[in-house]
Amino acid sequence: MTEDKMRRMVTGGVVAATMLIVTLLSILVYNIVTICVQNNRMAELAAEEARLERLTQETNDAIANYQLDQEKFYLAWTHGYRPAEK
Repeated sequence: MTEDKMRRMVTGGVVAATMLIVTLLSILVYNIVTICVQNNRMAELAAEEARLERLTQETNDAIANYQLDQEKFYLAWTHGYRPAEK
């Protein structure tokens, strides 16, 4: 093998190794970015789920409160209902 041919083979090997490393690093960076975006989405959805759970609990508490007779009378009174006088 001549020196020129050996130099071309080494150069080709270095270029191939460099391209492989660049490609693998690109894939790695893409996957890291994708994972970060998915984690942010999951965090946002967890926060939204907690907010909706809290809202559901407040609504259920309000419904239970409105089913009490005292609360029904108070609501009727505030809307103008007056018991019939005997």
